[in-house]
Amino acid sequence: MPLDSRSSSLLWPGRRIADVDKILKGQRWWKLLPGARHGTDAILFVRYLFVVSSVLVVVGCHDLKSKHYIGGDGGQDAETSTGAETGGHRGDTVNGYGDGAAPSSPDAAASSLPDVASAAGGGDGSAGTGGAGASGAGGTDALAVMGAADASDAPTATGGMGGGGATGGNGTAATAGTAGTAGNAGTSGHAGTTGTGLRGAFARTGSMAVARDLHTATLLANGKVLVAGGETAGKAVLMSAEIYDPGAGIFSATGSMTTARCFHRATLLANGKVLIVGGSYSGALASAELYDPAAGTFAATGSMTVAREFHTTTLLANGKVLIAGGEMGDGSTVLASAELYDPAAGTFAVTGGMTVARSTHRATLLPSGKVLIVGANRGPEASAELYDPAVGTFTRTGSMTVGRDGGTATLLANGKVLLAGGQVVSGGDFLASAEVYDPAVGTFTPTGSMTAARADHTATLLGTGMVLITGGGDLVAPGYHFPSAELYDPATGTFTATGSLTVPRQYYTYTATSLLDGRVLIVGGTDNTTGQSFASAELYTSSPN
Repeated sequence: MPLDSRSSSLLWPGRRIADVDKILKGQRWWKLLPGARHGTDAILFVRYLFVVSSVLVVVGCHDLKSKHYIGGDGGQDAETSTGAETGGHRGDTVNGYGDGAAPSSPDAAASSLPDVASAAGGGDGSAGTGGAGASGAGGTDALAVMGAADASDAPTATGGMGGGGATGGNGTAATAGTAGTAGNAGTSGHAGTTGTGLRGAFARTGSMAVARDLHTATLLANGKVLVAGGETAGKAVLMSAEIYDPGAGIFSATGSMTTARCFHRATLLANGKVLIVGGSYSGALASAELYDPAAGTFAATGSMTVAREFHTTTLLANGKVLIAGGEMGDGSTVLASAELYDPAAGTFAVTGGMTVARSTHRATLLPSGKVLIVGANRGPEASAELYDPAVGTFTRTGSMTVGRDGGTATLLANGKVLLAGGQVVSGGDFLASAEVYDPAVGTFTPTGSMTAARADHTATLLGTGMVLITGGGDLVAPGYHFPSAELYDPATGTFTATGSLTVPRQYYTYTATSLLDGRVLIVGGTDNTTGQSFASAELYTSSPN
């Protein structure tokens, strides 16, 4: 637009310079101007004043626009936050500033910028009052920068850790804000950097006095952890035990078991003692013993009716312990039998047998008091059954969607059971799939798959209600084991990656124990590349959501 046309309209609406000339020539006031020889000189003088004034007004309006309409021509989608302009005006475009400057005027909607999750590790970004531009704040990216006058002017927004990034993993993306009254579409700024998806991390803690694998780790009533038996370098079977103190982060020696054993099972009893049962030492063992935390000693108790390794032990609601299945140690005999340990009498007695012989299976106490038995490394691995303590019998329930050996079974806070991973023995395939057992209807239903196929991993219920999956391996992973870990969220039915173990520990040789403070203790295991046992331990700590 020519300067004379635009400037005159600003000073005298609806008039051009030519119109002004006509009006001035018809007047005689110019004679009053000192030094004016005729009307033409005066008219030229006045036109000069108009031009200068017009330039000042244009500059002033542009300055006003740059101060009050952050985002320039790019931000036509008006923000509906308090103080933002609506209609076709250029609203604040949430960090996509047209002139690269932060809001300095009360009219700019700086106070309504959405809160992006700032806590590292998994918060959801809170939606602002009216999201920025058409996309809204807290939309697909951790912070979507939309409506900048030019894409290069918009600063790159860094997504919060797990805070709803496009691929941010664990954090649920915040709800997009409501777009303001739309003007012309603005040019998009840079998309926000997506979150990392991390909701926790592993860190080393004190090491054991003795390197070991194939041991047990049991949380005691006082919050400490009993680590007992296992193997060490050279595959020597151990009698020794030690105690981990989470408060001090150290291990200390305690009394030794009466018998060296690995592949055994340990169960915390209602009286605070720990039952150690079965396992292997030059063959399967029938013996059992009790650890007394008050005295720091082990003492023999009654023996099982049959020697077992790779069996399960489950504390029942009545205080007794169910021991089911396993192998006899001869390399061929898999057991369907089961028995009960009575702490009051210190004896074992036979109970009803399982419908299928099983070893390396999983047993989970349900809220009803029944015990769910799933999987096996031989036979129809997809089958499942329930033990009813009231009648002392096992009965079949629905089958899993796929047979699993080396999978995990974890009781969720909602009373259902998560079955994850494992290996299909008949085909040798390692599984990433997972499913959920619903005791109310007795059926298994697929849920989201793990980020990696794995077997003989650990699964630990966290205080957040999520399940921490660590380690395990397949035939493709280096050394057949993973350092990776992931979290299962029952609310969404999905798995997302979390931190990794500080060292890769061979599947099934190490333990994971939930502590009273919510952390998870990882202990021992084998380095499959060297065959050496680990004395090291580490802690998993969840990050705030």
